[in-house]
Amino acid sequence: MPAQSTSADKKHQAQQARRQAALNSANHRRVRPRAAAVAATAPASNSTVAVSGVFAAQAQTEAAASAPDEALGGIFLSSDPGIEMSGADADSADTELEVLCELADTNPAALGPDLGSVRQLCRNRRKALSSRGKAAIPGKTSAPKRGGNVARAMAYAAGQISGRDLARLRRQEMASKGRGDTPAARPSGRVRPTQAPPKVETGTTLSGQGVTGTQVERTQTVTGNESGTCRAVTGTEYVGAEQFATFCGTQPEPNVPKVGISITGGGRAVSGTEVGRSEKVTGDEQGSCASVTGSE
Repeated sequence: MPAQSTSADKKHQAQQARRQAALNSANHRRVRPRAAAVAATAPASNSTVAVSGVFAAQAQTEAAASAPDEALGGIFLSSDPGIEMSGADADSADTELEVLCELADTNPAALGPDLGSVRQLCRNRRKALSSRGKAAIPGKTSAPKRGGNVARAMAYAAGQISGRDLARLRRQEMASKGRGDTPAARPSGRVRPTQAPPKVETGTTLSGQGVTGTQVERTQTVTGNESGTCRAVTGTEYVGAEQFATFCGTQPEPNVPKVGISITGGGRAVSGTEVGRSEKVTGDEQGSCASVTGSE
């Protein structure tokens, strides 16, 4: 009974397969298109040239046979962060896979003992394309994300590149590709503390009562002079005593309170709007001193 492999083993095998496939692709890059063209027209007897292109993908095939379904797309995308494929390599690998799959259908005898591995690779490729679409195929313009930074860091550590050249390359990369996933730099300047004005303030009316809310008085932060700052306005007091004390130096007389307190005939205090006779009304009112029965 064969030993059961865990998901970690399958992932490790898939990574090793991708690394081996990338190395083979880099070593046989120039010969690969010619070998694929010859393999498409080769007869069954001359299978040596056709099988030469299979070894580049044989390691991927073995890993794909034992990898889980969600890892199938990574075989074609080369999701390992340590491996970066250029657009030409990705296009060449995709073309070679198409040629191998077509050869497995039209002339299976040309593949010899590798026929089962190639068919398994083609099944995994079709499954990835059906589930993920064009996302399963590497882009032609995909650029390396981490390989350049790692290579420059290793070159700087080995003394092969100066710090000035390294900074110039970094600026060129930022200008052409942007920041990418790098977080934005924190501000290096001095942050001065700013005190925001309170939303709810406490003011005082001309009669001395405290009022809370948003103040609308004139402040010292506004330059210039405002006409009518020290003039008394009748009606509702929107301007408190603080404005007169700050800019005028004098305080006008408060208005008559809207709510007054009067004493009833029984000696009780009643608060509310006064409806009695006022001294501001000229003339005489008949019946002012006559007693009235009922509610006072």
